[in-house]
Amino acid sequence: YGMILETICGAADDSQAVEQYDVTLGVTRAFVDAHQSAVAQVQWNTNLASIYTSPGDVNGARWGSGTMIGPDLFLTCGHLFDQTGNGWTRPKVNGSTATISPQEIATNMHLNFNYQVDSTGTLRTEVSFPITALIEFRLGGIDMAVCRIGGRPGDTYGWTEVATSDVA
Repeated sequence: YGMILETICGAADDSQAVEQYDVTLGVTRAFVDAHQSAVAQVQWNTNLASIYTSPGDVNGARWGSGTMIGPDLFLTCGHLFDQTGNGWTRPKVNGSTATISPQEIATNMHLNFNYQVDSTGTLRTEVSFPITALIEFRLGGIDMAVCRIGGRPGDTYGWTEVATSDVA
């Protein structure tokens, strides 16, 4: 499983395939089973060279993850749509040296569901849905984003409820 990881947050690699979770990370298996289906992987589309004269080096890159918070709303990190960072070059506006906007970055990406491995460690067949709009981006300076997703994947994969007020 570690061979397919592209990045690791933190000092130690304690990652586990969600279908093979062994309860050593502090939550129950029941909690993981109840929530894992709403998680999706963000990936750059693979057609950037057909759209941009300077497509950068992100074509097809698997970029991050997040969770569905409604039938067509996805919550993830805002830095996924930043115009710079982490040594990657994003596409440039045609005829310009300027990087495309965060909104355009988002619509050049899609979500993958079933991107994890199965209980035997074999990669499953992904199901993809387009990001159609960047609804909120770094609101209040927080590293978060909300995207609208085509095809309403939440109807199939579920979503995580989000509170409308601050936690007490």
